[in-house]
Amino acid sequence: MEFQEFLATLHQKYGFVIGDRQAESLINSGDADREDFVANAERLERRLASIGLLKRLSDACAYVQNPFASEVK
Repeated sequence: MEFQEFLATLHQKYGFVIGDRQAESLINSGDADREDFVANAERLERRLASIGLLKRLSDACAYVQNPFASEVK
């Protein structure tokens, strides 16, 4: 799953606001700074990569991988 799609899924299913796309209403209202949410997403991306759950490919896209999911055949 692409990283931005992962953030969107976390927001839809659990209400987590991590990245700037999910915090758009807060940012537009002036209650939050975009840079803070961008930094949150970057920290999560680095953490997921450090524990082996995120791969960044040559096309500059980051993909979250679930090592426990069964492979689709």
